[in-house]
Amino acid sequence: MGRFGGVLLLLAVLAVSGGAQQTKRNRDVVAECQSQFGMDMYSLMASKDKTSNIFFSPTSIATVLAMTYAGSRGETEKQLKSVLHLEGRKPTMLRGHRGLLKWMQRKYKKGVSVKMTNRLYAAKRLRLRSKFSSFMERVFMAQMTKLDFRRPRQAAERINENVKKDTAGNIDDLISPRMLSALTQMVLVNAIYFKGDWLMKFERENTTMADFHTLEGTKQVHMMKTKKMFPVGTLYEMDARILELPYKGENINMMILLPNERDGIQALEEKLAEKTLLDLSWNTAADEEVEVQLPRFKMEERINLKAVLQEMGIEDLFDADKADLTRISGPKGPGGLHVTDAVHKAVIEVNEEGTEASAATGLAFGFRMLRPKPEPFIVDRPFVFAIRDVQVGATLFMGRVMDPEA
Repeated sequence: MGRFGGVLLLLAVLAVSGGAQQTKRNRDVVAECQSQFGMDMYSLMASKDKTSNIFFSPTSIATVLAMTYAGSRGETEKQLKSVLHLEGRKPTMLRGHRGLLKWMQRKYKKGVSVKMTNRLYAAKRLRLRSKFSSFMERVFMAQMTKLDFRRPRQAAERINENVKKDTAGNIDDLISPRMLSALTQMVLVNAIYFKGDWLMKFERENTTMADFHTLEGTKQVHMMKTKKMFPVGTLYEMDARILELPYKGENINMMILLPNERDGIQALEEKLAEKTLLDLSWNTAADEEVEVQLPRFKMEERINLKAVLQEMGIEDLFDADKADLTRISGPKGPGGLHVTDAVHKAVIEVNEEGTEASAATGLAFGFRMLRPKPEPFIVDRPFVFAIRDVQVGATLFMGRVMDPEA
């Protein structure tokens, strides 16, 4: 079997919003909050850069932020809560994270592998508050390690070795030694790895060279082809179509949003900002036989997460004078604990057999009706995609393909 999938490396924190819907499990509420956070982040990134590919893991970023949220107070906590759509009580939301993590550990079947790992690296002399340590162990199942950040190269090597292991070798350079110093007190890292076989694979002998219409012009790409039963639908208000490609076990699928016009990606994204992926999924009908053409694609993205999060409204977290992380350690104010760096790296490869994806996120802390037979679904223009757990609503990965071979 060939390698397939994506790998994502990310520095982020996930927070959950607890709504008033009492019938939902806490884990489902958390998953929905993560997905909404991901939509917000996607919309911001798409508005800033209208021509490049995009790829990231809302689940990974949101989880690291949730770990930070657990140790926050005051205005810092409010900003995290708002951006991460946290509406419920803090303990309830944190329990929801624990439930979601447990779900990912045990609910996937043969042909699909999902692994999420949380790690906390603390300076040897840092005294963590006992309640925060307990949250990291019980809620996030984080593995804790003491490091000497006065030796930044050795510390970065140790962190990156674990990231590489946790992502099956897909990511090996998440943390740069330049991010660490004698003032570094703690690094939080989330790594997520996904590998899934298509429920109905594309036959390699059917793959041919075909046109893909980028915004800059038409180019030849490897186009995979099949004709099978898939959930497909029309998004009339968005002037687009939707397709879901399930992986084995049918718990996870890839959702593809395809504008009807060759240059319709930006109009689609503007309307997408007002929707949720769950809302869109209701537009797919029962499986129908449809011809599908999808390009192979592979992307590697590195995101300055600090700048993105600040623009989204998480500002105090990165300010040495304002950050309130006193539930983690130390006093608030000048010289107190704050986040100095946040980075996200993602890689994905999609081919005839399926998808493989990994993600790692790290934060460095320092003191400072009946329808006609569907038309062929030919993905020959820029499109949006998401890899989702359809049972709990979690968005594991999300992105945009402007050029499959960029």
